[in-house]
Amino acid sequence: MIIEASGYELCAIIAAKRKLGYVAVPVDVPAPVKQVKALEGSYAEESRRKKEIEEALARGKEEIEKLKPKLDDAMKELQLALEQKSSLEFQTRNSDEIVQELEQKIFSAVHLLQRYKKERDELLLERNNAVSLAEELRRKPVEDTSIARMTRFYTEFSLSEIKEATHNFDPSLKIGEGGYGSIYRGVLRHTQVAVKVMSYWWERISSSNSEQNKLVYVH
Repeated sequence: MIIEASGYELCAIIAAKRKLGYVAVPVDVPAPVKQVKALEGSYAEESRRKKEIEEALARGKEEIEKLKPKLDDAMKELQLALEQKSSLEFQTRNSDEIVQELEQKIFSAVHLLQRYKKERDELLLERNNAVSLAEELRRKPVEDTSIARMTRFYTEFSLSEIKEATHNFDPSLKIGEGGYGSIYRGVLRHTQVAVKVMSYWWERISSSNSEQNKLVYVH
């Protein structure tokens, strides 16, 4: 090869080819020498660049190896964060269900409280009306026996008398329903009366005579 031959050998080869008629250009010995040096310089530059690239690749590989543990840690943290996110979403759904359940219970409790308050107010109103009527009858002069008997009914009647007057609360004598109680007609001490039995205390009527003034109203 020409790049491996010395300048003298190149000159000899060119001179021989010229004699044989293959080379028509004048022989210039310095030109091949410069070309060889240029090729040598180009080769050295390529070698230097190749070495720099290899060193850069080696440094990059080393940096990648150093970053691998950090990357693994980052992946673990990401996985943990995703698991925590999923757990929080599940807890949030459960919390929403618990809140809805509590709201429903509160709504039911408020509704029940309002109903009980209404029942209490109605019972208190009936009690107050009965007490007011009794007080009014006590204050009025007794002008006839019917009023006197009516006054005594609010203070002296017994449960057995009421049962007898209503034939033991015979359903056929029931004349109406109202204010959480049933109303029966009957004759008590020779007087036509209406007997109202509070349904809330119905089960206690037969077991406690002391509650009669609270349980039964006679009009």
